[in-house]
Order: sequence, then C-alpha cells, then structure tokens
Amino acid sequence: MKQQQEEHNNNNNTEDAGDSTVQIDIKLELSKKELEKVLLRRAGVEETEKVSMRELVKETVGKMSEESKGRVLMGKPTMGRTLDVDEMRPTKYQPKASRHFVAKVMGIDAYLVKSFERGEWSRKGSKKRMLAVEIYDPTAPSGEQQVREWLDAQTFSGRMKLKREYKKALEKSGKKLDKNTDSYWKLCCTPYRGMVLEYLDPVGTVISEVEYTGLRLERVEFSELNYDFGKGETKFVTLRLEMSYKEELFKF
Repeated sequence: MKQQQEEHNNNNNTEDAGDSTVQIDIKLELSKKELEKVLLRRAGVEETEKVSMRELVKETVGKMSEESKGRVLMGKPTMGRTLDVDEMRPTKYQPKASRHFVAKVMGIDAYLVKSFERGEWSRKGSKKRMLAVEIYDPTAPSGEQQVREWLDAQTFSGRMKLKREYKKALEKSGKKLDKNTDSYWKLCCTPYRGMVLEYLDPVGTVISEVEYTGLRLERVEFSELNYDFGKGETKFVTLRLEMSYKEELFKF
C-alpha cells in the first residue's frame, strides 16, 4: 500500500510540475498587450485612464529585453537597463559656457578681450543701449593705444590728427594710401565702430553670433596701479570700455 501511495504522489507531483511548466510557457508567450496590462496593473492605472502612462509603458516594453519581459510576466522584479554610449552623450542638451566666446571689436585685437558684459534690458529703461568690455593692456601691442585712437576718432580734431599721422607714416614707408581698402583709414574717418560677438561650443565651433553696429565709447576706466601684491597674486593692467550701440542683429 505504501509503495502504491508513493507512486501515486510522485505521479501527481510530476503532473503538477508539468502544469507549472506549461503555465510558464504560456505566460512567456503572451503578447505585448498582455505585458502592458501587467505593468499598468502594477502602476495602479486603469486601462481607460491616463493615456500618457500607457504610452510610457508601451515605450518601456519596446526597449525591454526578452529576459526582462519574462521576469515581468513571472511577477519577478526587473533588473535596471544599461544605457548605450550614444544615449549617455549630451547630444540634445549642451549648456553654453561663459568662457566660450570671442568678441571682435573693430580696431581692438580680439585676444586682448578679458570679459564682455551684454548689459540688461528693461521695459522702463533708458533708450541708450550699453555694453561693457574689459581688455588687457600688454606691453605690446598696447591696448591703451588702441583705445586712445578710438577716443581721438570720436572728435573731429582727433580724426584729423590721426589722418595726418597715418599719411606721414605711409609716406615714410613709401606706400600709397587707398581710402577704399585701407581698414585703418576707415577707422580714422568715423567715430562709430562695429563688433561681432561669437558664441562657441566646447570644440570651438561658432554656434551663434550677435552683430552690434554704431558702437561709440561712453566711458573708459583704467585699472589701478599698486605695489601691494596682496597674497602674491599678480594683477594685470586692464581697461574697461563702456559703449553705446545703435542696433544688434542675432544670427543663429
């Protein structure tokens, strides 16, 4: 009798095991819609509610591996998915860095520019639009000389002085003056100048630029000269230029 009961129990166990295997196979062969329903039930979302959640679940199911799908259907926790290298790269979002810019002011070398302030916009502000540029004053070329030439060009007597000096320099060198192509002569003839501000990406590519026209110097501030080095830091001589402009044009 005992042997017959044991054989009967063994037969029942094998049948149960076979049934569970069949059930697993059936569950693994469920369609994607059934898999989405399982995830929605776990999230506590009804089938007729929150379409955005259902769309998110569909997108999640499409990215899941077969192993993860089987785990969801079996009621087991799913493992985290490892992102691909392309998904981790900041292709869609790259903030601008404040140091990635080039300010090209007519008559001033671009590499002398230390900082640039675009000013501010106010609905109740003044009509005069202001900019501020701080430049270094190296031993050569002299940044102060370039600024003073611009200051001279803003007055009639100063423009005439620059023209006379430039003509004498050309005569000594044996060169002829071409008023149509000589860029320095054009600077001597007008008090207004232009500037282009270029924004760069991390590799140096120009991503956008702003063109300013009708620049005119309103104020020049020279930095302090002092023998006190403080904490051993070397302070460089700079000039702060406050300028007004007429128009600005954005190019993206």
